Amino acid sequence: MLNDLTTDTERDAVLHAFAGALTDGGLLFLDVRETEGSRRRADGLPRHRTADLGAHGILRFTSTVTWQSGQLHVTEDYELRRPGSPPEHSVFEFTMRPWSARELRDRLAAAGFDHVDIGPGVGRVTGDRLFVTGGVVRR
Repeated sequence: MLNDLTTDTERDAVLHAFAGALTDGGLLFLDVRETEGSRRRADGLPRHRTADLGAHGILRFTSTVTWQSGQLHVTEDYELRRPGSPPEHSVFEFTMRPWSARELRDRLAAAGFDHVDIGPGVGRVTGDRLFVTGGVVRR
């Protein structure tokens, strides 16, 4: 959800809120989209998935992601086919702003986090995620 925060003001506000919610020695763990890996994956090609819902029908999902002005523009198209019912169709469009490691370090430090560590996403094979830890030390 942190990728859905697209303005500097929103990003700073949430990181300050996280810091304020933690006690001395508290830890923050984040898994966010990384800028360059996300840009490379945003090729505009539709990606399809189909889920068999058994007696409840079939769900077809298509996601198309493009890169514009430093942001991911996502279109998700859902088609639900249930037995005995007409198909249901929904489309959602939204924008996400990935994070660079430098931005994370700078914003977390400004929010009061110490000991920031940033590495590749945990359990991810696509290379477009960052796993971040940050500690809060009250002075």
